[in-house]
Amino acid sequence: MVLALCSDGDADAKDLPERLLTHSRSPYVHRVTLYDETGEAVSPEDFELRPWSPSATCGKCHPYETVGGGWHFNAGNAQVDPGRPGEPWILTDLVTGTQLPLSRRGWPGTYKPEQVGVTPWEMVQRFGRHLPGGGVGEPGAEEFAGPEARWQLSGPMEIDCLACHSLDRRYDHVARARQIEQQNLKWIPTVTSGIGTVRGAAKNLPADYDPLFNPDASQFGGPSIEYDDALFDANERVFFDISRRMSPERCYFCHTTRHAGDRAPERWEIDRDVHLAAGMICVDCHRNGLDHAIVRGYEGEPSSGDTPSSVHTLSCRGCHYGVDSDSGTRQSESVRGGRLGAPQADHPGLPPVHFEKLSCTTCHGGPLPTGRTRSVETSMAHGLGLASRHRGEELPPFIEEPVFLRDEDGVYTPHRILWPAFWGRLGEGAIQPIAPESVRHSAGEVLGGRARANPGQWQPLTEDEIAQTLKMLGQQGDDASEPVYVHGGAVYELDGNGEQLIARDHPQAAPYAWPFAHDVRPAARSLGAGGCAECHGDGSPFHFARVAIRGPAALGDAEGRPMHELQGKDAAELRAWAWSFRFRGWLKWTGFAASGVVGLVLLVYLLQGVGRVLRALGREE
Repeated sequence: MVLALCSDGDADAKDLPERLLTHSRSPYVHRVTLYDETGEAVSPEDFELRPWSPSATCGKCHPYETVGGGWHFNAGNAQVDPGRPGEPWILTDLVTGTQLPLSRRGWPGTYKPEQVGVTPWEMVQRFGRHLPGGGVGEPGAEEFAGPEARWQLSGPMEIDCLACHSLDRRYDHVARARQIEQQNLKWIPTVTSGIGTVRGAAKNLPADYDPLFNPDASQFGGPSIEYDDALFDANERVFFDISRRMSPERCYFCHTTRHAGDRAPERWEIDRDVHLAAGMICVDCHRNGLDHAIVRGYEGEPSSGDTPSSVHTLSCRGCHYGVDSDSGTRQSESVRGGRLGAPQADHPGLPPVHFEKLSCTTCHGGPLPTGRTRSVETSMAHGLGLASRHRGEELPPFIEEPVFLRDEDGVYTPHRILWPAFWGRLGEGAIQPIAPESVRHSAGEVLGGRARANPGQWQPLTEDEIAQTLKMLGQQGDDASEPVYVHGGAVYELDGNGEQLIARDHPQAAPYAWPFAHDVRPAARSLGAGGCAECHGDGSPFHFARVAIRGPAALGDAEGRPMHELQGKDAAELRAWAWSFRFRGWLKWTGFAASGVVGLVLLVYLLQGVGRVLRALGREE
């Protein structure tokens, strides 16, 4: 919810009734009446206590439908330009050895949830812990029904405006995950805001439960509410301590990353992003209007026709240098760099070609590269922020960084990668993934023991288990397709005798990669600050670091692949180029000496020419 009432100007507030505008930068005091999903006012004195609804409460002043079209909610909208690839949701199943990137945005290398039978209901149950509501949490009529969906009992998962905009430290993201487990979706804002306590669970209600005939759901073990009377004033209003400029801690719940494994540094060893250390916050760059179309902040980011040109200066290069206007000049205030005091770096001695082939984040974003990539865990993939006894560093999904790959424009950018692992059927050159539940059902005899083990006892799939599972899948498939297992950049299938695994290449086995930028490092800690050899030396991590190939099965090369293979670069050519850098200093001095000699020769000829001209003039006189 963008607080248009305390907007910096009129741009965010143009869709609001005129009587609601304050035209001030001072925050509007949100002392509001709570409303339930039917639009009825909520009072702690009501005989039947109902959960308050953000759409009905916040929507009194802020157009809920407009907000719901924002980037965090519109993944299923085919009319929205998905832009460059981002982090997917990763369908992980330990029993079947699955780590499959899912996205409703259609990024290349991802799969639509419905391709593996993941309904909106299951998306919410699996990933709602790090969803702000709306979007998949408010399915349309065609998505409402389903074999396991219980929307009529749980209610929709509305956009929880306070999840981002609350300044109250009592707001509880962990309680959100607990309510989702209980299927108490429409009760989430009541609990997370701390306004009320909910006991019971919608998952206890029978499928034919009808609140019109049995309003007291607690009789069946369903949810019941107890509001905190002290939070309501004499007019039965509640104070929300909210701000448009939310704290980075609010963003961190969904956007934290941490390095895992033996080489991972401790938390206290890691520096914050240089921008945060300088006093900035996330929304200084990642801005949005009432439509919540948040600026992702990369060059070439798609924008609507109403987006001001100043938005394009919110990328790294745009902020520090500015961007060219249509006329090719920088006369307009909206396209100048130096926003928020950003310095314009000189980069002395760095050939200009680097600015054409490298993104700013290649040198300044993420961890410095070493001889091997690092394992990283993210909030979305690993449920960071939630207490867990089984978040082992050797559990899927496995994500590696930094991997320097070219983006769609051919510019090197640091990426995170995930090697997909899933079961599928290969036919007509394409692999159609099989839902993990179907694999469990088909190969229960092989994988049954795994289904009974807890995460702490998990072990990677073995070659024998994979071969036996492929046999069982083959017995239940059709003749037009062949069962396969994708893992570690290869497709595994049974040989002609149906006994041994053989591996082959396939485009769908390639790693899914998405660019990242943070944490940003200062100039002194940038890649290349130690000299050209950091990238161009023989064996430099930029080209020769080993990219780990990790997945939920004991298959493939444990040593991984050198980065230059993923970059499509030839190792011999890179080493020859690196070898030439050993003589770069000599070449410079040789060039300077040669230039000096050429200069002296030119000076001699110049002086001789001047002399001849003077003698000729003397004779004429």
